[in-house]
Amino acid sequence: MAENKVYDPDSQLVLTMDMKVDAVPENPCALKKGHCLNCHSHFMAVRPLIKAAVVSRHFIKDLKDEDEMKSIVNDVLDCSNMDFFDTFITNTSDDPVPVDITDSSIDVTLDEPVEVTNPSGEPLEVVITNTPEQQPFGVTEVLDIEDGQTFEWTTPFDVPEGKLLVIEYISAESDSTSGDRIILRLGTPFGVCYIGEFQPPADRGLSKMVKIYAVYAGSGSSVSLGASRYPSETGFLQVDVAMYGYLIDAS
Repeated sequence: MAENKVYDPDSQLVLTMDMKVDAVPENPCALKKGHCLNCHSHFMAVRPLIKAAVVSRHFIKDLKDEDEMKSIVNDVLDCSNMDFFDTFITNTSDDPVPVDITDSSIDVTLDEPVEVTNPSGEPLEVVITNTPEQQPFGVTEVLDIEDGQTFEWTTPFDVPEGKLLVIEYISAESDSTSGDRIILRLGTPFGVCYIGEFQPPADRGLSKMVKIYAVYAGSGSSVSLGASRYPSETGFLQVDVAMYGYLIDAS
């Protein structure tokens, strides 16, 4: 018989026994499934320690049967003789398993629309993206309506190529004391649009009219403001007009 030395982790001593043990600390299982507890690398690592604990001097002394001792050792080393099984854990809906999402690009298909309702005190925050860059636009001009004239236009504004003009604000003011009504119009590629009218009081000074609009003019078109007076055509009348907005890319 060969002399065998076994390390006892409890006593931290090397035990010598005069008994032949034909047990090799390897996994004899042919399947060797990676998910199986018996084939797991951590369990394989502790099998020699299990053997050392079983094959001890006291164990051999008490057992006094070499064949039975070898059978017990082989049972420890052979996972096919162990009572380990795959275990499935099912959590209830009230006790879900915490999940850390590391990839937010998950495709989700919903069978029905999802309705989100926020209370009035907690409105949904909305962020507007992909808005085109706005280039400020503004035109101011003084229109002089001479004696005998009823109408006058501003210099036309030509919308640059590749741009879209958005007019949001139009105003007109005059300090005329003639009692005439002043009518403001906007000339567009689609024709002349009526904006509004006002009548400066003859007994006091400056009077002003303001209009808020959303007027669009495409690339290559022209826009202008015009002022007319009625019912008279006599005397000099001066009207200050303005329009403001912005230009954006037409694409």
